[in-house]
Amino acid sequence: MSLASAFPAMAQEPSATDAGEADAPGSEIVVTARKRSERLSDVPESIAAFSGDTLTRNAVTTINDLGRQTPGLTLTRRQDNTANVVLRGVGSLGSVQGVGFYIDDVQNFTDTTARLEDIGHVEILKGPQGTLYGGSTIGGAIRYVAKIPDFEQAGQVKVEMGERNYQDIFGTLNIPIVDGKVAARIAGSFTHDDGYLPNQNLGGVPNSEMREFAAKGQLLLKPSEDLTALFTLRYRRTTGAYGSYTRNNDVQTPNYESNTSFIPNSKITTWAGIANLTYDFGGVALTSITSYTQQNRIVATDADYTSTAFAPTAVTQLAGYTDDKRPTKILTQEFRLTSETSDRFDWIAGLYGARIDNLTVQGTNGGLSINNGPVRPYLERTTRQDDVAAFGTANMHFGNLTVGGGLRLLHTKYSYTPMRTNGVVQNPIVTQSVAFTAVLPKLSVSYKVDGGPLIYGSVAEGWESGKISIDASVPGTYKPEKAWTGELGIKGELAGNLNYELAAYYTRYLARQIQTRTLDPIINVVIERVDNIGTSINKGLEASLAWTPVQRLSLNAAGGYLDAKWKKGSFTYAEAGTRILRTIDLAGKQVPNAPHWTFNFGGTYTLPISNDVELELHGDASYNDSFIWRLTPHGASNINPSYWVSNARVALRQIDGNWEFAARVENLFDVRYFTEFAPQYFGAQNADGSCNGCHLGSVSSPRRFVASAMLKF
Repeated sequence: MSLASAFPAMAQEPSATDAGEADAPGSEIVVTARKRSERLSDVPESIAAFSGDTLTRNAVTTINDLGRQTPGLTLTRRQDNTANVVLRGVGSLGSVQGVGFYIDDVQNFTDTTARLEDIGHVEILKGPQGTLYGGSTIGGAIRYVAKIPDFEQAGQVKVEMGERNYQDIFGTLNIPIVDGKVAARIAGSFTHDDGYLPNQNLGGVPNSEMREFAAKGQLLLKPSEDLTALFTLRYRRTTGAYGSYTRNNDVQTPNYESNTSFIPNSKITTWAGIANLTYDFGGVALTSITSYTQQNRIVATDADYTSTAFAPTAVTQLAGYTDDKRPTKILTQEFRLTSETSDRFDWIAGLYGARIDNLTVQGTNGGLSINNGPVRPYLERTTRQDDVAAFGTANMHFGNLTVGGGLRLLHTKYSYTPMRTNGVVQNPIVTQSVAFTAVLPKLSVSYKVDGGPLIYGSVAEGWESGKISIDASVPGTYKPEKAWTGELGIKGELAGNLNYELAAYYTRYLARQIQTRTLDPIINVVIERVDNIGTSINKGLEASLAWTPVQRLSLNAAGGYLDAKWKKGSFTYAEAGTRILRTIDLAGKQVPNAPHWTFNFGGTYTLPISNDVELELHGDASYNDSFIWRLTPHGASNINPSYWVSNARVALRQIDGNWEFAARVENLFDVRYFTEFAPQYFGAQNADGSCNGCHLGSVSSPRRFVASAMLKF
């Protein structure tokens, strides 16, 4: 059963036709988190699984919505259209992620904020996943498992309309070409949203308007019972808002009006292709997964966030732009051997390689306009990352007792080439590199009580490679970070209608990588860099329940407690207003972006209207405790208040699912809060944390009404 919040969810096997068709308590849950099809109740790990139907019911269309479904998870869209993600206090906001995103076993580095369309199910894997997965999995992994072609002709069209000129049109068509041998699936969507930041300097024009177009095509080939090939090509283009932040007077009252001198804008396009081939030799299956991704970016931001070209108390940067003449390019290859599951022994072994060019934004051409002067290039730095790894896992079964282990040997090399620094062309051009090697172990023990729960324990090491912080005027190397995590848990079912999970974890997080913003004294521009800060101890407890007290009524509740504090470490920063360097001792202080308490609750009731029509009522709510934003001691402005977010949905549909009309209210009680916040970004504050627009923040979406219609054929 779903172990974190929305419950339950039916996940799919790689060759299954669909996921989430059986969404009632007691449905069997199958996940592929460990790269083989397994019942979720048999996996000795904390995993949250959400079917496509559950995502629709809970109005989960963006990663901001997904982030509210799981206790201990901080997941939001940054204003540069990348993801901020922290899981159980592991990871950091910004370029240091700690949690990897995957689309059908391929890590997604580029468009992690894409809308959740045509998804079979989503899996959120908690804790280090380095044994089986690639980079940025020190804290966990978020897997999107897409629906794939099958051999029944079918299609779907969905249209949504809402306030603030919100429009979402989605369609998909499944086409059997040769019965049992060849099938295709195509899907496309268009989304438009005016946003919620009127620009008062430009007559109220929306400062956060976004358009997104996405298309995907898949071809499934089964020339024999032993060979399966799935080819996927996807495209995504987003245009509109970029860097839609606002100046704020305090952390308690988010500002929903912008005052920039022009509309920040962007055009970001992503192409991706995946070739997934599997051959079953009888007892052992060989899988090859090849992927290529390319992303081009053109963006422009008003970096002082005022109506004037130059704000004396702020940075002297008027406009920053990036024009990707050297786009991000990512090539990955994985080979994997998977044994059949037996009563005694099963195993997986594989090889992995990746080449990642220009993933960092500053790895391409950037420009500044100083004091309303001409835009000139100031940083042009190309980057390359090469990863190679060998991995293996095995499980020994001794009746009800299972002992599992895994190992991953990996090597990462990261290089950067300074083409231009502060407007000066480099001569000679010299490439600088760093390289790191790691061995990541994992061990688990589980016991399945006859007719009862699964009790398990595990210990694993997570690792995130070091790199070179190229955003700074003078780049510097930072070391890998490591995390040892131990977990004890129990999951089971009571009386056939109550499913539960309880898990406790302890993480020792070493040489933590933290992205910070400081004023570069050379070019007088706020820049970002990554440093190793120190060691933290993260420990917590999570629990979830899913209950069907009566027929047609399902309830779910989940909660988590997290205590994440620094064990040792220090941090040096420039004091706002004076720029005097200060150093603070972090020992005993709270880790940023790690709220103590997180909860979510939900309920769904289905009411029959006739023999073939039913009415579904759904409501859910999530709670996020207060937390600190930054390492620097900003006092009251650094503490984000706690908040609740609630949603409601009503749907009238045909019982067999051929059509549905629905209406929902997002953020039912119109709660206003920050999704990003930088205290004293533009200057010093008063003792109570207030000031005249010195804080920079990204604000949440206000309440919105949305109506939708869906037709399957």
